[in-house]
Amino acid sequence: MRVGKLKNKLIGLYESDPQTAVLLLGAPGIGKSETVREVAQEIAKREGKKFVEYSDDVANEILRNPEKYFLLVDFRLSEVEPSDLIGIPKVREVDGKPYVQYVPLLWARCLQAASGVLFLDERGAVSCI
Repeated sequence: MRVGKLKNKLIGLYESDPQTAVLLLGAPGIGKSETVREVAQEIAKREGKKFVEYSDDVANEILRNPEKYFLLVDFRLSEVEPSDLIGIPKVREVDGKPYVQYVPLLWARCLQAASGVLFLDERGAVSCI
């Protein structure tokens, strides 16, 4: 599928099931990342919500009023550590045995509370939403 037709296809997929995972494959520089951003902006507009590219600076406002926002959480996978995605490990005991539970980071808490898109971009090889 050409990138030009991708926008409507992604919007349709989101509207039918917002939790659908999509894998975008294509050469670098053809517009995958920009298309995902435009899709998120369009969905926000259709839902009557404010489009926000997530940063920790806006997290508290999003958590106070999640119904007002549509988020784009954009990670460049070459620039993040595993803990940036899975959270902070917290060890506790269950039935006398150590148990690791991961505490979600602010971006995950915001995306759980508000509508939005998680975009994992491998930059140049594979993009996912």
